[in-house]
Order: sequence, then structure tokens, then C-alpha cells
Amino acid sequence: MKRGFLNSNKAKKHSLYPDTPNPEAPVGVASQSGAVQPITASKIKPGSDCSASATGKSTVIQSPAPPLASKFSLAMFQQYGVEPLFNSMTIATIPPRMTVSGQCDSLEDTDGHAEFISYANTPIPKRLAKAGYPKPVPKTPHLNYVIQSTLNMGQGVFAARDIKAYELVFAERPILITHVGGHPIYVGEKSGPVPPETSVVLDKYMIAFRTEWEKQLEGALGRMKEEDRKAYLGLVSTVRGFGPLGGRVQTNAFGVIIEEAKVADPSKAKRYSAIGKVSSRINHSCMPNVIQRFSVDSFCLTFNAVRDIKKGEQIFYSYTGVYQPGAARQQALSLYNFTCTCPACTEATPDLDKFRTEYIGRVTALFRFRDQHLQSPMITEQALQPVYRFKEWCLKAKICDTVSIDEVVFHTLEKINERKGNHEEAARYREMKRLVVSLASMCYDDA
Repeated sequence: MKRGFLNSNKAKKHSLYPDTPNPEAPVGVASQSGAVQPITASKIKPGSDCSASATGKSTVIQSPAPPLASKFSLAMFQQYGVEPLFNSMTIATIPPRMTVSGQCDSLEDTDGHAEFISYANTPIPKRLAKAGYPKPVPKTPHLNYVIQSTLNMGQGVFAARDIKAYELVFAERPILITHVGGHPIYVGEKSGPVPPETSVVLDKYMIAFRTEWEKQLEGALGRMKEEDRKAYLGLVSTVRGFGPLGGRVQTNAFGVIIEEAKVADPSKAKRYSAIGKVSSRINHSCMPNVIQRFSVDSFCLTFNAVRDIKKGEQIFYSYTGVYQPGAARQQALSLYNFTCTCPACTEATPDLDKFRTEYIGRVTALFRFRDQHLQSPMITEQALQPVYRFKEWCLKAKICDTVSIDEVVFHTLEKINERKGNHEEAARYREMKRLVVSLASMCYDDA
């Protein structure tokens, strides 16, 4: 999932807050007990920022629907195929902070805690009462990254050592995961333009929804540890039409899909935005060298290298779909107020742009080629020449993520070495195939 998928055209029409956030605007007030009392539409008692009871089970805080929703005519929305999402929201800390006599003075989880603003019917809070949830965040044998200043990108994340392709670069539990604050309505499939009077209602609803979302974010920040709150407020906001907290989500969040189980219709899966202390410092390139996924079991973001990364090289992720022409990518990145100057943009040609737009279709054809021509028990490596040429074209077009191509190569080389009796070499390719298949199946990057 690309960063910035939350933005919509209506976001540009209204400014809820000044473009420059007030750094002194309060995000919470201290109670007499010393715990932070969030300022939210919900009433949260002092000390409840731990989101846990004395038994260790989660206390889920419910927020009301957007304040203006009840004033709108539901019939007016439905007439044009528009369904307002008036679902209540919940805020929970994952994992819950264990308490002693109801006080927030116990051990912190070493992997950190995520403040989770979710749809009321999401399955995730139901897991909180289960022992052992979430699982530990995956660890790396060495610290693979360092955060430092760049020449023209602010702070960035850099490789602290040489990293091999498909190796885990780092994993972290986000400090915040929130529902998609920019899409409070669903516009159905009825044809015809929405009349101006209905458009005005939708705009007002959007303003009301984002105002309520800002309050929910204030509540989530009030529940965070001081260092997590400072890390969040240290992020920049470049997207207009949102409050200072919502703008930070729009600018710095990673899109994640959270489901208890796979859904038949992917369009109905619930999308969320995740902010990490490390991951939200990753800068953009149309030639990303890492792939991102979200683990529900560990409730964490993971980043794996898609190619070898040298020590001192900056870690990059694409904020937009990489399989678009250069002009389309630049247009999408204009929301972030910068122009990308990566080689994929500066060296783009019509032929390479065309190759990028056709990449997904070519990968589909590649798997058909595998099924038709690479299944023979007498296959030789010579049969992989078309696959190698396809990968050369990908690298020429500055497409670094060749996970699907490598899956076909590793699968074929495993079979060839098994036939030759090279069992150790076959096992090596089998393990490499297993790794790339797991990455491909867990990645939700947009085309």
C-alpha cells in the first residue's frame, strides 16, 4: 500500500486549520494523578490512558459519530448512491498496558505499544483478551539502520551495514494506527453527476468527520508515552485540508490492511494508516529498495530489502504507485510538495514509461509462461533466458522490486538441481523461493 492513499480531491477544498500548525496547541492535559487526560469527544477518566483494567484486559474507549451527521438527510445521500459511514470508533492500546490496582505504573512491553483508533466492528480488539497477543516483533541479529540528516530530504533512514536482498531490514510496532480519516462516505455506482446541493452537504460532512477525527487523534496522543508523543509531533505535515494531527497522518503514514481472516471481496477490507517512529522517517524514491508489509499477529510493520543494499545507502519506499508513467507519479507526489529526482524520473523515456504501465500484465504472462514451459522434469537453465531478459528490462526501467520474477527463477533452479542430484543447492533455492513467496503474498503495494 502506497503512502498517501488517503488523499482525495475534496481534501483540497477546505482548510480546517491554518496551514502552519500551532506548536503550542494542547494535545492533552495532565490530571492530578499525573496521567494524561486526552481531550476527546469521549469522556476518558484520569489514568485511563493505559487502556487496561486491573485484570489486564483492554478498556476500549468509544467515540461518537461526527457531530453534524444527524443533521443530514439520509434519503438525500441514498438518492445518489451515497452511504454515510456513521459507525462509532474505538480507541485501544495494543498490547494493553498491564496495571496494578488500576494504576499505570507497571512494565512496558519491550516492543512498544500502538494506539489503535478502529472501526467499532473491527476484529482486532476482540483478540486483546487472548493471552500472548500480540506475538513479539521480529528482531534482526544486527542493527541495520541509522536515522540521520540528508542534504535535501530532512531526516532519513540509512543502512548501517550491508544488507542482502530479501533480508529483514527492521520491524517495528507503530505508535499509532488509525482508520482512514479522509474517506467518511462511500459513493455508490449510480450514474450521473451529484447535484451541487448534495455536493455541499458532502463537503460539510467531510469537514465534520475530519474535525471529529482530529479529536480522536488528540485522545490517542494523550494515551502515548512522552517519547512516542514527541516522535509523532516531530513529523511534518504537508497535506492541506486536515488538522495538525490528521495532516501528519496524511503525510507520513503507511497504508495497512487489517483483517481477522481473508475476505472474499478485497474492496471491503478495512484500510488503516500506521505511523512508526522509524518507518515514518523513510523518504521517497520511485526506485524503492524495501518492501513493506503488516503483520496482524505481531501488530507490526516489517521492511525487507528487495535488492542488495550497501552500508551508508539510504532506505527508500515509494509514496505512490511505482507502475505509473513519470508524469502521473509526479502529479501524485505534488501532495507532498516535492519533485522526485530519482533516476526513474530523470531518465524516464516513453518506452520505459510504457514498460512500467504494462509491468503487472507482463508478470501475469510470466506465470503463464512458467506453467506452460517450465514444468517439464527435463527442464534446463536455458529455458530461463526469456525470464532473465525480462528482469534486465525491469532493471533498465528502474523497477527494483522483482520478487515475482525471482520466484519463477528460484522455483525452476530448485527443480533443475533436484534432477541433477545437487540437493544442497536445491535446498538453497527452495528456501529463497519460500522467502520471496512470503513477501509477495503479504505485500499490499498498489499498482
